[in-house]
Amino acid sequence: MTIQAIVNRIRRGKTLTLTFMTGRVAKTRTKIYANYYTVFNDYIVKSLRQLEEMRKGFFAWDDAYRWAPSKHRNKDVDLIMAMSGKREIDIMWTTTRTNQVDINVRENTEFIWFPFLVDNNRLCVARQYNYYPERGDSDEERTGELLREIRFRTANVFKWYETREEIGELAGS
Repeated sequence: MTIQAIVNRIRRGKTLTLTFMTGRVAKTRTKIYANYYTVFNDYIVKSLRQLEEMRKGFFAWDDAYRWAPSKHRNKDVDLIMAMSGKREIDIMWTTTRTNQVDINVRENTEFIWFPFLVDNNRLCVARQYNYYPERGDSDEERTGELLREIRFRTANVFKWYETREEIGELAGS
């Protein structure tokens, strides 16, 4: 299964891009799990027990550093990573810098997206690159060749999720 990161500074289109990509996946009738509310969710994941119940689908993981901080090894992260392959879960996660997130997540990430907002926040442009976590200390050093660019109008996508929702700690961990 594929693990992808969406990285940029605060208020630069990370959750917007994650929500847009979740909508694209939802069109394929894939089961959608997310740790924040979107109109596409089949399941909201807020607890360790809910994580353990995930099977075959797509996990939209906003603010991954809240559940998987880089400061220490985390058994919950080990569960998430194991689930990705064995339970057929594709994962897309957001953060402001990949170094904020547990090394196990970073080392298993294949692609990285860098979104940015233009035209007074009316258009989002997101660029996907190969990701090589072993290449250096910064996201720029770890980024490989540009694979593709997507562009989408933001007005409708902003309606697909609660833009002010804050991600809390993983309950039960």
